[in-house]
Amino acid sequence: MFTDHPSNWLAIALYLPALTFATLFLSQSKFVVKTVVLISFVKISLILINAYFYQFFSFDADFYTLNSRAQALAALPLWDMLKELPEATGRYFFSFLMALLYRAVGEAYLFILFSNVFLTAVVAVCTYDAALSVTGSKRVARAVLLLTAFFPMYFIYCLTPSREPLVEAAFAVALKYFCYWSRDSRAARIPLIIAGLVIASAIHSAMAIAMLFILGCMAAIVLRRSRKSGANRTRLVISGFVLLLVATMVMPPVILSGWALKKFGGDIGGVADAENFEKYADRNDGDARTGYTKDASGTEFSSFSGMAKELPMRLVYFATKPWPWNISSPFDLIAIYINIFLVLTLFYAAFKRSELGSFPPSKYVALCVLLLSVVFALGTANWGTGTRHKTKFFPALAIITAVYLANRRNAGGVGDSMDLPSNRALGNS
Repeated sequence: MFTDHPSNWLAIALYLPALTFATLFLSQSKFVVKTVVLISFVKISLILINAYFYQFFSFDADFYTLNSRAQALAALPLWDMLKELPEATGRYFFSFLMALLYRAVGEAYLFILFSNVFLTAVVAVCTYDAALSVTGSKRVARAVLLLTAFFPMYFIYCLTPSREPLVEAAFAVALKYFCYWSRDSRAARIPLIIAGLVIASAIHSAMAIAMLFILGCMAAIVLRRSRKSGANRTRLVISGFVLLLVATMVMPPVILSGWALKKFGGDIGGVADAENFEKYADRNDGDARTGYTKDASGTEFSSFSGMAKELPMRLVYFATKPWPWNISSPFDLIAIYINIFLVLTLFYAAFKRSELGSFPPSKYVALCVLLLSVVFALGTANWGTGTRHKTKFFPALAIITAVYLANRRNAGGVGDSMDLPSNRALGNS
């Protein structure tokens, strides 16, 4: 399905110049600008071929659900549509954003597709910046940029109107400024970190776990550094105050309203309710593409104890499915590629913790990857959905990869054109 709307031509005329200008604004590196613009041009070309000449990739079922909701919202009077915002969490927040676009330019799907191209470019630039901040190596950061820019799922997301790139871009922005903040403790970075995490959580509620974890890590860093001799206490006090202020402005309304908890009855108390767990389990039980169900595991997914018993098996399936004999489409090959990436990252983080400690805040990023893997493993059985969930924290995986590459370069005695000794000086932060 592709609606040929006149505004599509406006998107074609405006997008590439706008992307080039935005990339120049976001990065001073010519290599970054050239890479991002080139990859974006390839993605735009694939979008236009798929839309107007030969359809080799069709819109998925998730889009039709989101689009129907967006059309219904766009048909409302503006004030009535805005009143729907408090209820628009999770996937329907993306429908709300689509409705705003439909009111502005009509149902021009190229605006959505090109927006996904821009968002994947944001992921690439932010991951490059985070890797450069953590490792201090331009060569490593460039390798991570290429890894992110050519990530196969980002090409798929640009061919169908999907909410995933917005989650990943927001999370990448938060990780970038978290890496910056961990080095210099500048309070001005905190609102950007929280804004990125809030946007990611608004699109997918499970990302709220990452938000709570990262805010907790930041509080722990402030407390730990404030006890060190020679610490910049004024900057740390300001950071702590701003962190407390922004967190208290954001978290109480989220918790009290039950925002992002609709899967558990829309109330914070529903998280501990056995009936809600059972309903959630029924929605996320295994299917023909999984090979794992709660019936096969012999445990009840109706309480925290039941979740704990199921966790090891679900985590294995989440991290490794599909297996080679499950391959039935090119998408499954991409899923296996992501699985290998995730498993290697988790093993590296588990067995090379000292290397992560040499490049703060990579140890916090690794723990965030593990936490999100656990959360998504508990709520996902179908490996297609699992692959999309793993893509959500791909920027974090790329940062851990940067640490691995930096350690291999240091072990081999290979120099670099850029060195940030302050990374190691912060050692145990």
